[in-house]
Amino acid sequence: MLSEEPLCRRCAQFGIVTEATVVDHIYEIKDGADPFDRENLCSLCVSCHNTKTAEEAKKRRKREAMNGFRALSDY
Repeated sequence: MLSEEPLCRRCAQFGIVTEATVVDHIYEIKDGADPFDRENLCSLCVSCHNTKTAEEAKKRRKREAMNGFRALSDY
């Protein structure tokens, strides 16, 4: 994937050219996405990957709280 898409897709949205070093699942496996679906993969730099992962974790905690589940960090 990195050879096919060597630049960070997220940085590119802002006109920034950054080498991609991480292959990320666009839709999380935890949400039922197929881990081997190439359409669900994108190249990101480490910074963008960490930001995206943190955003997804925050959304997940909020969704779980709204559904009556406590986040792991609450224990």
